[in-house]
Amino acid sequence: MNKYLMVGLGNPGKKYELTRHNFGFLTVAQLLNLFSKEINQKLIFSSSTKFKSEICQFIYGDKKVILAKPQTFMNLSGQAAKIFHYFYKPEKIIVIYDDLYLPLGTIRMRDDGESGGHKGVEDIIQHIGNDFFRVKLGIGPQPKNLSGEKFVLQNFSQEELISVEKAINLASEKLLEKIKQNNFEPITLAI
Repeated sequence: MNKYLMVGLGNPGKKYELTRHNFGFLTVAQLLNLFSKEINQKLIFSSSTKFKSEICQFIYGDKKVILAKPQTFMNLSGQAAKIFHYFYKPEKIIVIYDDLYLPLGTIRMRDDGESGGHKGVEDIIQHIGNDFFRVKLGIGPQPKNLSGEKFVLQNFSQEELISVEKAINLASEKLLEKIKQNNFEPITLAI
């Protein structure tokens, strides 16, 4: 049985819930909803100290799917990814995260690439290497008068939340399709 690990990056806690850096968490939560409907079963995240994450695992057709939201804080995301990688030995690891250099509403999915300065992705590369499928969700443009570190920790504005919701839905639907078809060709989408 093929195993798919889908890791959404973010920071735990109410304080960070709707920040730009939590785009990965938000998308994995929507994926949970889509899979619940697909398999007609109520799926929920549960806290796991072993995996340092909130986790939900289930069978989807002939695949085992593990959805994860690491609770290590963004810059230490690799710690949780390493435990998942070691324990499950997944055929496909999918990491979902915000991208400062893509405009809000743009989604880029591909296998290759570097961290682009994203500290959470850098930590994952340090712990498990570079062999994972990237789902980048644009949060740009970054204001010139604000550092990247401060910008990613800002909440989305009310106006931006409309685009955020559309991007989450589009990314989730496309990921579900990719898992169904086991097709991980690169793709760029925009709402």
